[in-house]
Amino acid sequence: MRGLCLLVLLAGCPPAEPVGHDPSDPHVDGFDPPTFTCDPAAAPVASPLRRLSQPAYVNTVRALAGAFDHDDLRDALLAAVTEPLAAVPADTGEQPRLDQLVGDDHVTAYYHVGDAFGRALVAEDWRVQAALGDCAVDWDSSNDRACVEAFIRDFGARVTRRPVPDAEVAFLMDEVFQADDLDRDSLAALVTVLLSSPHMLYHLEDGAAPVDGRDDLAELSAFELANRLAYHFWQAPPDDALLAAAADGSLLDDAVYAAQLDRVSRDPRTAAATEALFTAWLHTDALRPFDGLANDPRYAAFAGEDAPAPGLRERMLADAADLVHYEVARDGTLDDLFRTTAIVTRDPDVAALYDSYPWDGASEPDHDPARYGILTRPALVAAGSHLTQPIHKGVRIRRHILCDTVGAPPADLGDLPTIDERSTRRSQTEQLTEREGTSCLNCHQRTNPLGYATEDFDALGRFRTEETIYAEDGAVLDRLPVDTSAVPRLDAYDVEPVAGAEGLSERIIASGKHHACFARFAVRHVTARLEDEVADGCWLESIREDLADGRPLVEALRDVAARPEFRLKAL
Repeated sequence: MRGLCLLVLLAGCPPAEPVGHDPSDPHVDGFDPPTFTCDPAAAPVASPLRRLSQPAYVNTVRALAGAFDHDDLRDALLAAVTEPLAAVPADTGEQPRLDQLVGDDHVTAYYHVGDAFGRALVAEDWRVQAALGDCAVDWDSSNDRACVEAFIRDFGARVTRRPVPDAEVAFLMDEVFQADDLDRDSLAALVTVLLSSPHMLYHLEDGAAPVDGRDDLAELSAFELANRLAYHFWQAPPDDALLAAAADGSLLDDAVYAAQLDRVSRDPRTAAATEALFTAWLHTDALRPFDGLANDPRYAAFAGEDAPAPGLRERMLADAADLVHYEVARDGTLDDLFRTTAIVTRDPDVAALYDSYPWDGASEPDHDPARYGILTRPALVAAGSHLTQPIHKGVRIRRHILCDTVGAPPADLGDLPTIDERSTRRSQTEQLTEREGTSCLNCHQRTNPLGYATEDFDALGRFRTEETIYAEDGAVLDRLPVDTSAVPRLDAYDVEPVAGAEGLSERIIASGKHHACFARFAVRHVTARLEDEVADGCWLESIREDLADGRPLVEALRDVAARPEFRLKAL
């Protein structure tokens, strides 16, 4: 019972919505999909000063190590930064992309990465020569300062992702390097400062020119656009092709931009950013770890031969991500993701939970009609105990997949009833949270049913028709049938029950709410801020329409960056 009490506190209660309908209301014939109002003249909203996300920062440092045309130098640099990179704080929160906090731990980690990089680069003469080129071969050359200046312009442009201005070069030479020859300590300090530059750590955008007739919008410069494009799709810096198109200005041409957008969006490196977007939307990071359960007799009896091995949580998350990649690769739509029955895990332990086999990645995968869509995958139904969590599952769907509001719990829950622990998890949840006359009834009538629909999957994500009730010592007390019927209440008129995950998924598809919600997360992914329905209305509606019209995900994701808003900056 204690676990369910905690669930009540976590779930919270949104405002009540009416249930029932007026038969004369035309809405009864079907859902009115949520839409956004497009006002091209709406004032834009400025995005925050965005730091590189943790994955983007790591990818950038690794790319800088690989920028030198010398395998041994690259390997030495990568080895030197491996440990300090591991200390860079991960992005936190339900939507990590929106985490823009910078604390002492960030500053310290950035410094240690830059210091390790710089010291490794100058550790031996051959490394200095490989990094600076032929001008560094003769250490007594009178051309040493010119050699370092050339290094700043070349490597510095890689670090800051744009040409280094003359004033900046002069500052780095006079105030940082200072030496008259190729002094190793001075050169290491120079590299450390470069890797600590705001242009290295942040997405700095000044804009190139105001948009005609607008004093609140500017077009991105070619280098700013190259950066935005690369980091959006790859979480990594621009490659040589993008930098070349930025350097000659051709990236600002619509045809050239469209060609680069198509190339970048189809690059295999896009998979990581796609995964990050869907992870935030589906909130799969909420899956609790399975560590520390081995000594629980109930859990041992429940898990049986499927007792979690180390890393099972991460492999479940990879399975959900693999399903997204599978649908993207086969030109699937967002609706297809809610209907697919394919089993695409490559991991034998996760495959065992499916009662299937690991997919080879090439042949037709196994299909299981019981696994109807993404909502049935272990990453979305498993729990960190032997008991399922229908409230948590329902809150995830309501808050993240539908973008409905789930408010705070009441201040006083009152006296909690005695729960029959020999009843099903659904029955226990109903006893505790759906009592008539309580302040939580309206909330849990909207969240709980969304979780009940997948109660035919246990807390490890295995399909079941019965729920086994265990005593504290692991003994079996009872086996009870599972009930997955539910009234989703996706809006005030949605009063018809559905049966299981298939019925729930089809009801979500019919509502169209997932299209609008995904559009919100897509805009957040680009801007690192919450969307503004007025300022971003045109962008949001364009994405929503793409998804509602059944555009393949690969095209819909690409078209997020095809909109004019992607190439503009609020002033």
